[in-house]
Amino acid sequence: MDLLIDPKLQLPEKFKEWRAPQKSAFDAIVDCQKEFFLADLPTGIGKSALGIAAHKELGNRCIYLCGTKQLQNQIALDFGEYAVTLKGKRNYPCAMRIDNPDVTAEDCNFDNPSNCDYFYDCEYYQQRGLARAAPFVVLNYAYYLNEVNGFQSSFTDAGMLICDEVDSLSNSLLSYIEIKITPSQLERYGLKAPKITDRKENWVEWMPEALPEIEK
Repeated sequence: MDLLIDPKLQLPEKFKEWRAPQKSAFDAIVDCQKEFFLADLPTGIGKSALGIAAHKELGNRCIYLCGTKQLQNQIALDFGEYAVTLKGKRNYPCAMRIDNPDVTAEDCNFDNPSNCDYFYDCEYYQQRGLARAAPFVVLNYAYYLNEVNGFQSSFTDAGMLICDEVDSLSNSLLSYIEIKITPSQLERYGLKAPKITDRKENWVEWMPEALPEIEK
């Protein structure tokens, strides 16, 4: 088996040769004719290098999803500017309040952010613009789920979607659709929880009574 990585893939200098399991997985991915491909690979085998190489070989725009921002940072470190990372707004400072690190892009109160005088200095929207045009984008699951279920998403047109740490995907999906009601929230609005809290039907009946109190 030839383990040399094809130079046309233009991977960073440290990626010169495949490990045998990597090469087998790479060949299987690029030759696959099915819509979905599941690769069960051990930790440390180099899944990000495998993913970016398969993306380059196939020539599709690729969105690489991972469970944590730390892994996003690692991929950006390994692959430089080619791997454009984008995170949630709270990870970027507010350009209007750059003197206060506690104020982030998430605190923006403009309905249309482009109306802000500092819009073109906003680090979040600058990075988002790069990600919208990039052939290889690295997002975390939480950001991706919010983005693609929003209005006019920029990340639904990828020809290739890589789900790293796929075992964490179910938790991310549940976190996206769940609604958490804490005891402190109930106390704040003077509400009582249903007597039996582990039945969905009880919460459905409870909500019409609770909403007027919350909306006051």
